[in-house]
Amino acid sequence: MTWRGIAIEPVIRESIRRLSDQLPGSPQVIGSYWTRTNDPQVDLIGAGREPVARQITFVGSVKWRDSQPFDERDLADLITHRLSALGRPGR
Repeated sequence: MTWRGIAIEPVIRESIRRLSDQLPGSPQVIGSYWTRTNDPQVDLIGAGREPVARQITFVGSVKWRDSQPFDERDLADLITHRLSALGRPGR
């Protein structure tokens, strides 16, 4: 159910924010990214600065599924969305 993921996303973002100095690339900002149409929507994103990032240090997804693990398709979507977050077409 999507409401579980939505409920836990802020907790996960704050946890990652507290560890940001230990992450590769030392992101200055931990947040999420989406467009007006919610396509793409990235649950977790580490960036070099606000409001416009020139460097994305990581992207992540919060999935809470009962029967399906995070898979290769989910990973491929994240890679594509990372490019979109930088203003480059991903598809």
